[in-house]
Amino acid sequence: MKTFLPALLLIATFAQAQNNLPNTDVYLVNIELKDSVLTIKETTPISTSKLYDNQPFFSFDGYSILYSSVQEGVTPDIYLYSTQSNSGYPFFESYNESKFWPQYTADGLGYSIVNRGEDGKQMLWKYFNDARTPINVVPTVTDIGNYCWISDEYLIYRRELNIPTLNILNLKTGETKTIAEGVGVSLAKVPGEKSVYYIKTQQDKSYLMKYQIEENKSTEIINLFNGTEDFCTTVYGDVWVIRDGSIYSYISGSKRLIKIYTFTNDILKNTYRIALNRTLTQMAVVVKTTN
Repeated sequence: MKTFLPALLLIATFAQAQNNLPNTDVYLVNIELKDSVLTIKETTPISTSKLYDNQPFFSFDGYSILYSSVQEGVTPDIYLYSTQSNSGYPFFESYNESKFWPQYTADGLGYSIVNRGEDGKQMLWKYFNDARTPINVVPTVTDIGNYCWISDEYLIYRRELNIPTLNILNLKTGETKTIAEGVGVSLAKVPGEKSVYYIKTQQDKSYLMKYQIEENKSTEIINLFNGTEDFCTTVYGDVWVIRDGSIYSYISGSKRLIKIYTFTNDILKNTYRIALNRTLTQMAVVVKTTN
């Protein structure tokens, strides 16, 4: 019996971590956006396991989507879905680490993943397409959540503290600093700028913020719905958020949110997270389920 105890403890640890994850599915939706009116066309399941499918991220060309999933094992792994063949397969599997927040890197050299080890440490690793040895991007930080590649020079990341903080790393000098506290989950590069959108929560209110790296300052952009933590951006710099089964858009330069779509498909009514391709012809939606 003693021989199997470490393995049993490992399984129990990951089973507990798995149970803390929400039941979610990912769907691919063909869309058309015209004059601030969104039209939804075909909807295709990307991954609808009975457990966790989440955090979709489109490749630059839109031909593939990386996402985190719990399917046959007890640890979250990374899967890839081809938008051309409408098929998915395991992309990065591990038996002793959980994998979250897959992204393609800004320099086009590979992809990155947050690895959560058996000790609970969450660290960001970059893997290269040419099979070079992967690197630990921020080796001194063990509580990384979501992150955003601004360029090959700057990385923005969220630390999962009691009060989550937003931090910036200069990849060339190694310098790090804290930008803000009390920030939401989602982060997104502002197209065409060395800036990042993020959400700040203060006194039960949520604000869309923009941090400009070169000016080293944060600016409040617009008030969001209370409790908003997730958003996505278009290639034009507009911001989309979900509220009560509807999609609202903040058009860059305006001062308000405009409702652009209300989900009528029963499957998609519980959508709470969206990722968009660059051409605004497809989106990957994350739906909360009751499985």
